[in-house]
Amino acid sequence: MTDLIDSFIAEKIDNYIQPTRAGTPRGQKIGFMLPKYKAAVYSLKKLSGLDHSKLAGVSHAVFRKWKGQPDFKALVSELESNFFSNL
Repeated sequence: MTDLIDSFIAEKIDNYIQPTRAGTPRGQKIGFMLPKYKAAVYSLKKLSGLDHSKLAGVSHAVFRKWKGQPDFKALVSELESNFFSNL
């Protein structure tokens, strides 16, 4: 199972295109920057918060903050559903 998760994670990160602010009205959400997206994808693995933050390239405090955000939780749920639906 870990090989499947690792492959899924690598594919998601390799194919992710970061959103840009250009052309987006002020105040409107633009999506996730790569570090936040990586943190969400790595949430599929059972890692410690410190390991998640290192893999995402952010501090542990930032990762803890993200974990509590509704949009981050929704992304993790979406990724989990996507992974399990492709088994």
